[in-house]
Order: sequence, then C-alpha cells, then structure tokens
Amino acid sequence: MHPLHLGFTPEFDRQKYLYHYTSMDTAINYILYNRTLRFNPLANVNDPMESDPNRWVFRNWEKGNTSETIRDQLSDHFKNRTKVVCFSRDIQGDWGPGCCPIDFCARGHSKPRMWATYGDDHKGVCLIFDRELLERAFKNGLNGRGQLLPGGAVRYGDKLPADEDGAAVIDSKTFGKNFEKALHQKIEDHHGTYFFYKHVDWSTEDEYRFIITGGEPGPIELTFDDALVGVVVGMKTIEKEGYLRAIGDMAQDMGVPGRCFSWHWNAASTAPLNKAGRELGPKVKAPRTGLILG
Repeated sequence: MHPLHLGFTPEFDRQKYLYHYTSMDTAINYILYNRTLRFNPLANVNDPMESDPNRWVFRNWEKGNTSETIRDQLSDHFKNRTKVVCFSRDIQGDWGPGCCPIDFCARGHSKPRMWATYGDDHKGVCLIFDRELLERAFKNGLNGRGQLLPGGAVRYGDKLPADEDGAAVIDSKTFGKNFEKALHQKIEDHHGTYFFYKHVDWSTEDEYRFIITGGEPGPIELTFDDALVGVVVGMKTIEKEGYLRAIGDMAQDMGVPGRCFSWHWNAASTAPLNKAGRELGPKVKAPRTGLILG
C-alpha cells in the first residue's frame, strides 16, 4: 500500500507529491486507461506569454541569414517542439496560523480554484503522484524523443527575470551557422527563464512542471509506471454518478486508493471510493452528496 494516510494526508515531506487536476473523461478514457500522461506543446497552454513567445532581439545580422527565418525556427521550436505537463504541489514555506503539515489546507489536492479551473468545476479528478517515481518513469519512457529537462517548480514575479536580456538576445551569425547547436546552448543557459518563470498572477497554482524540448512537433504521451499513489474525485461528481464506480475500479486495479472529496468551511475531507481507499480509514458519509462511499 502506498504511504498515504487517512484523508490522503501524506507524511510531512512537502516535496514528495505532485497533483494533476483534470476532467473525469480525460482521467478515465486516457490517463488511467493508457496509464500515461500527455506532454502538450507550449502553444496549447493558457498563458499567452508562453503560448506565443515574442521576446527575441537579434544582433550580428548577415546577408542571406535573415532574422525572420531564425525567428520562424525559434517560434516552431518553442511553440510546437517544446512540451509540458503541469502539476500543483503541497503548500511550501510558511503555512500560516492555524495550518499544520497534516491539515487539508496545506495539501495540493485541496485547492478550490484549481478544482474550478482544471478539475471540471469540481466534477473532475485530482491524481496524486510520487514526484521521484514520476520523473524516473518519464526518463525511462522518452526513448530519444527530445530532451527531458529536470522537473522543477515555477518561479513567479511581476518583473522580467534577471537574465531576460541574455535569454532574449539571439546572435544571428551563430544561429545561422548551426541553429540546433546554438539553440541547445541557449536553452541550457536560460531554461529557467524560458520554462520555469511566470507572472505572479499565476502564483496560486504553485506549479511544478516537466519539460521536453526538441523532437517532433505535437504532444507526447509517457507512461507514469507505478508513480500514481492516489485518485481524488471532486465534490460535484455526484452529478456524474455513473463515473464513480468506473474510476474507483480502475484505480483499484492499479492498487491505488480512491476517495471522494468534500468541502467544509475552511477545510475539506474525503470518503472512500474503492477498497484501497477504505483501507486508509473508516467508512464515512460524504457531506452534501448523501452517498455512503464505502
């Protein structure tokens, strides 16, 4: 049994788990069915500064090596050949008064805005992964289809990052001679600015992400092996009651506990969804649903 305590309260290591919010359909028909996660091109993300980057400043232009050509190549790489899969984390740093490591308010699966935005308005699913096992699975499954950057937490700010000038300036002569080599060096030097820095408005997501850069355009699906350790369904899944047994059974087949989420004032709780979920704690009534999930 995976080391999740009653109510999906993990041990006190706030770096251990990652949380992926998605719809019930996507969870059942793709993620759990295929046992994979999809890396989508940056062109598909919500942040317009990432989906259509236009930061480039060119120098050392030479005849026959136009900045427009290099700009098009950069756009193709960063929009179509760079892929990302995103997660949330347990709250880091000072948790504030009244909040301790075993409280729901500190957990990555207990973020109401994440449920509303990415969890199909509380009718979706939050999948809990072991971070180290997940990164290992991604490395083993990539098979040369691009370069997997080390997973990392996104930094947030209301100003340009400190190395923006270096990240934005493109030497046309160097890129014209060997675009792939020059780009590889640029990403090695500035990947933190390119892929792990966002406007502070996104900071409540407390995002952790994995990036694949290079390879063919379009999405990539990679297996998560045994990294999945918990499945939480949202408090409005009563509106999709037919899905509950399906997702509970799929999680059970993988030996993964499933639980149903409910909100209270300034807190939350879960009720068992499958046998593995019941082994985390006693049978309880899920508030506001009227169901006994156990």
